Amino acid sequence: MSLVIADYAASFDVAAGNAAYAHTFSLPAGTHFVRADLSNDPEKSPRELTIGSVTVAGAGIANSNSNANALAAVNSYIENFRKGDARLTLVGVQPGAEVQVKLKDHAFNFGTAAANPAGGNNYWTTNPAPGSTVDKYQQFIRSHFNMLVPENAGKWSGNEWARDAVNMATNDAIVAFARQNGMRFRQHNLLWANSSANPGWVNTLISQALGGSQAAKNELLAEINERIAYYVGDGVGEDRAGDYFELDVLNEGLHEAEFRTIFGDAGLANIFNSVGAAANAAGVDVKLYVNEYNLLQFSDNPAAPGFSPDSYANWYREHGEAIENAGGKVDGYGVQYYALLDANASANSPHSAARMQQVFQNLSLTGKPFGLTEYGVQNSGSPDQAAVADALEDTMRMVFGSANAQTFNMWGFWPQAMWNQATSGALVDANWNLTEAGERYEQLMAEWSTELVLTADEAGAVEFRGFYGDYEITVDGKTMLLTLAKGVEEFSLVAGLAADFNDDGVVDAEDLEDWSGGVGVDGRADADGDGDTDGADLLAWQRELGLRSDVVALTSATSVPEPRTILMVALGVPLVARWVWSGSF
Repeated sequence: MSLVIADYAASFDVAAGNAAYAHTFSLPAGTHFVRADLSNDPEKSPRELTIGSVTVAGAGIANSNSNANALAAVNSYIENFRKGDARLTLVGVQPGAEVQVKLKDHAFNFGTAAANPAGGNNYWTTNPAPGSTVDKYQQFIRSHFNMLVPENAGKWSGNEWARDAVNMATNDAIVAFARQNGMRFRQHNLLWANSSANPGWVNTLISQALGGSQAAKNELLAEINERIAYYVGDGVGEDRAGDYFELDVLNEGLHEAEFRTIFGDAGLANIFNSVGAAANAAGVDVKLYVNEYNLLQFSDNPAAPGFSPDSYANWYREHGEAIENAGGKVDGYGVQYYALLDANASANSPHSAARMQQVFQNLSLTGKPFGLTEYGVQNSGSPDQAAVADALEDTMRMVFGSANAQTFNMWGFWPQAMWNQATSGALVDANWNLTEAGERYEQLMAEWSTELVLTADEAGAVEFRGFYGDYEITVDGKTMLLTLAKGVEEFSLVAGLAADFNDDGVVDAEDLEDWSGGVGVDGRADADGDGDTDGADLLAWQRELGLRSDVVALTSATSVPEPRTILMVALGVPLVARWVWSGSF
């Protein structure tokens, strides 16, 4: 059995019978969610485990499944585990120098679906007219997101409407836009049994295979393998597949279970492995996902053949595990959520941060990353805009504050270019004015940003604490990049290189050429600031030869928050089983 709190875990070998187990956690002050799970229990084991009591020293127990506790726990996680400490030594910078530190790109993925309407505006035109609809659409994406996912451009119906006539032009345009703007790309989706997502000839093969035709089954699998080749393999070329960060291999594979019915879990495992092999052959490092809905609402009645329904999405976790148990490569779990805020319609499944916490913790049992891959608010009942903004904030906090989560993805942001059944959650209105939800989104992104002006100390160093991601460090008029990630705290930045005569960030032979051309002639290679180029400047070049004006990570020690609360949990456990206990400290 393991106890998991935030980024920490403690495991116990639990024997049959009554026994007490204890572990001391050093945690920052705040509210922390505790998960207990059994990681090595056989699938569907009849064994049972009961925790008879929980004793905590150094903190109080708030064991209430409430929205308030859920939000308090994720806010503690965000504050203490989505950030890290950094010490940056600035070589060549004088004490007292001003150092600007600015987060440019979050390590976490904040994305949106990229629209591709059948007619009208082409949102991916390069160099659109300033002030045009396309320009406004692209500018909003650049300023608000760091990940793109194609809304329809990655579906089979959009890539191969006529058999063997592959057209990935719109998908490629979105990939190119993401690459040109330094954004990550999430591909959606390789397989989806929904008839609207497939060309007619694919739907025919699916229908025939479901009817028992082995020939149709074989033909369908051959076509899937062809699709894999052009979708992620060498057939697409490095310029496309090399940008994939996550990929929905199987979309809504339980609610629309035709592919699972035809191929079984073993067949799905082979498909996942074929995608993985094609990606590896193309030199692509991409996480392969299943993706599903009705996890955060109506989860107790999923169309999941062969799985027991429950309110907290264990049926979905077991779906991915079944593919893995058959030998398949499943890297992550996608969660779709279109909040239903109409008081009457949502009475049986209200928006709930507490339920999100339980679902996310159950998915975290896999040890795999997950993401909220599609978020929106349904139009039912024309929900109040304050409620829409509150739901967005709750959901973003619950995702960003969950240890295994790595993606939050809006399914569109402008009502003129998003799913017409869920435009209530748009961030801007039809005229590009921020909605209340859009204002809340910007407030959260400002809260989760880091921008500082620091002063170098006597050692020429600065210290700061910031959200993980890519930073711009500006000092003495020059800007360099620093990547702050968990496990790295010490950095060295070489700046102000006197002998970098051509300002390319490195002292090398090209600078020597500048010195040779300027010696006795002019001050083009003036390292000591005396107005000419002479032997003293050559000496400065020799001393700095090989130095680069960039950031180097010096250590990779585990980065953990400063312990402020010592939490000891003792459990009385009579017997082992597949079991989850959740509570909030």
